[in-house]
Amino acid sequence: MRNRLLSVFAVVAAVLFTSGPAAWAGESQPSGVDAKALIDAAHAAKVPINVEEIVSATSKNVTFVGTSIAGFEQVPATEFPNGTDVAFAYVDFPAAGIPAGYYRLKTHAASDDVTVGAYPGTTEFISLDGKVVARLPSSIDTHSLEVPNPLPFPRTVVEASIDEVQAWKITITVSVTVRCPNGSTITVRVSVTIRG
Repeated sequence: MRNRLLSVFAVVAAVLFTSGPAAWAGESQPSGVDAKALIDAAHAAKVPINVEEIVSATSKNVTFVGTSIAGFEQVPATEFPNGTDVAFAYVDFPAAGIPAGYYRLKTHAASDDVTVGAYPGTTEFISLDGKVVARLPSSIDTHSLEVPNPLPFPRTVVEASIDEVQAWKITITVSVTVRCPNGSTITVRVSVTIRG
């Protein structure tokens, strides 16, 4: 049994250490942006964030460091038509038209679409000077139109991943998922192809 466990561990370690340029959440950022820099930027911009869980994902072509907006846990899905700030992040993804900088991620959905289940939305990347730099399609999955009491978990969790497939060109897919105890999960996924 012990040998089998060691074999499984060796295979998993080999896959993790020999996989391509994809980055895992929690890796350090070559850009020098870290949790403290994100916290300082949010504080300076007067954006309330959850500092307990900050995630990062990096690759040669993309950097994402982010966390959720404090208080989003108490915002019901019925507010998506008005636009709801869901995350604060440092993003550097020039291939997708998002230059290096700090952004509020604000999610919208049409009032006719907001329902229990899955529906489309958009997420805006709003720079610190208030400009919408990118508006990306999002998918929203809502389990409750009202904020549960008590919350099923204490605060919103942000997950980020980067997948780069290289051949004669590079296809980069970045996914950011915001899972909130308020009953909604938002996923923003963007893929771009650049020359290798």
